[in-house]
Amino acid sequence: MNEAFSSNVTAVFPEADEIVVICNTGLAPDLIEPIRIKKHKVSCGDVFWAIYEYFQQPMSPDEVGIIKSRSEDDYRTLLEAYHRRCLRTPGLADITRQQGVKRVDCLDDYTAWWGMSPIWAADGTWSLHLDLMPSSGA
Repeated sequence: MNEAFSSNVTAVFPEADEIVVICNTGLAPDLIEPIRIKKHKVSCGDVFWAIYEYFQQPMSPDEVGIIKSRSEDDYRTLLEAYHRRCLRTPGLADITRQQGVKRVDCLDDYTAWWGMSPIWAADGTWSLHLDLMPSSGA
């Protein structure tokens, strides 16, 4: 396993017991809540895992409805992203489809890792801004 994913490598310096990851990308950035990681000495692995877990969660019918009510084009884009994700799982497309629309689908094609921009506030709190790029260009 790459050292960056290790539970021994702290995510930021100085070390922190809480980090907030912010993502302003996608069809509805206002629906993407800050990802809060609270743990003694948050590691890089903790950050990556929290991001993964967050975006694997199903979108609620209300969230999907908000996107649909704002723009039919955005709703269509969301469904296209959902179908592309299902097709990327050979042999499991039906199972993936049954799981429904997930938060990652709200990112459309912006699912390739670009990095994170750290912000350290004067009060000692950390925010990491998640930077993504189109996966079709990666």
